[in-house]
Amino acid sequence: MSNNSTSSYCDAILASSAGPPPVYNHTTRMAIAAVLGILLAVTFLGNVVLILAIVQNRRLHTRTNVFVASLATADIGVSLLVMPFGIYQQASNKEWRLGELVCLLSTSADVMLCTVSILHLLCLCLDRYLAICHPYLLQHVGKRLTCQIIVACWVLPIFISFLPIMNKWNTIGIEHFIACLVPPEGVCVFLVNPEFAVICSIVAFYIPVTTMTVCYWRIYRIAQSQMEQISKMTLGKLRKKTKAATTLVIVMACFSICWSPFFLLNVIDPFIGYRIPYVAWLVAQWLGYINSAMNPFLFSFFNSTFRVSICRVLGCNKYRSKIETETSVTMSLQDSTFR
Repeated sequence: MSNNSTSSYCDAILASSAGPPPVYNHTTRMAIAAVLGILLAVTFLGNVVLILAIVQNRRLHTRTNVFVASLATADIGVSLLVMPFGIYQQASNKEWRLGELVCLLSTSADVMLCTVSILHLLCLCLDRYLAICHPYLLQHVGKRLTCQIIVACWVLPIFISFLPIMNKWNTIGIEHFIACLVPPEGVCVFLVNPEFAVICSIVAFYIPVTTMTVCYWRIYRIAQSQMEQISKMTLGKLRKKTKAATTLVIVMACFSICWSPFFLLNVIDPFIGYRIPYVAWLVAQWLGYINSAMNPFLFSFFNSTFRVSICRVLGCNKYRSKIETETSVTMSLQDSTFR
């Protein structure tokens, strides 16, 4: 293809694409970076406190809370390995001076940690499903199997993040778009071909969310049916398990709401010639990151045992006795809400 033909071809692609990202003045860039920096700090500190609350309170030493702690670890990873690079791009007006390798590594970490989070939510969902629908099967899930499952939740995402991204499988077939849309250096943009977008979105988001939705619906139906047939003593235990499942439904719903825009854009954009504007991508991406900051607040708000334990970690002496008094009756019924 001649230079003129190449230029005309790229001009056509540029004309139909979303165009370059907006350029902000220094004050606006610093303000955006400051807000995102606060979000990073809240995400990191909130999840560290959540892990300490689990470690220091024997009531929270349960199989389910091992998954919660591992999920919090993934969210800490988002705050340390993903958010700083996003803030850097906003502060530098989307200019990237850290090299291609760091760009690929940060992008891979982003995809991996998102997938790790949803796999943990899926495991939490299946744990509640077995606890209510098949309690005898749950007895066979010991510490060793729990550890193996958690390791799998961290290892399997590598195969849809670091492996394909570091090998640039996501760019196969769209090299012409990238050559026209992305400068050879100075930027860090993650473009994916239609096959990568569809497969990764289905595996990392749509299948787990659909599975969790079906499981929680089954939990609700079976719990309603059992409540009409069992004794009051057993009913109390069932209500405890159902309340734990309700908390996890809220956590899952928040995850789905926060990440749905991103995965919707991720599937659509390759099929419409990468026309979705930069700002829409930015909002969708950071809405997903916000989810990493939400989980500590969700668990503490909906779980009295977590609330008291977090208060102890933070040294809230002024309110601790009041909280312990208010929740003592509830906690006696819920020796561990997630057991």
